[in-house]
Amino acid sequence: MRIAGRPFGILVLVVLAAVGGLWALAAVAGLRPLDDYTIGATVGGPEVARAVTGAWGAILILSAVLLLLLHRWGWELLMLATGLGLFGALWQWWIGNLEPVRMAVLVLTAFYLNGRELRDLLLGTPERAAVVPLAPPEGGQR
Repeated sequence: MRIAGRPFGILVLVVLAAVGGLWALAAVAGLRPLDDYTIGATVGGPEVARAVTGAWGAILILSAVLLLLLHRWGWELLMLATGLGLFGALWQWWIGNLEPVRMAVLVLTAFYLNGRELRDLLLGTPERAAVVPLAPPEGGQR
C-alpha cells in the first residue's frame, strides 16, 4: 500500500523516528526527566547524557525527514540509529532494565530497512544495492 507515493512502511518508520527524536529532545530541553540508565549517564554523568541524548534526537529527526524525502542518507542514518538503538537495548537488558517492546520495534525496523523492496527503492538498482535479482526484470534482460 502506498500513501503519497511512498510505501506505508516508510511512513510508519518516519513517524516512529520523529516521535523518538522529539522524545529525546524533550529530555534535553528539560520537559521530561533525563533517563539515568543511558550509556552516557553511566559513563560520563548528566552532561554527557544530555549531549548524547541531544545528538540521538537530532539524528532521528534528520533521518525521518530524509527518509520521507526518499533520500539514501535517510535510510543510512536510520539504519545506524537502529543498530545503535539495538546496542542500547542490549545494554539496558545487561544492567537489568529490560524493555521488550522497544527491542521488538528496533528488530522489526532493522528487518524492514533491510528488505529488498526498500533497499531497491532507496539505494537504486539491485546491483548497486548488492542484491542479485532472482528473476530478470520486466522487459527482458538483466
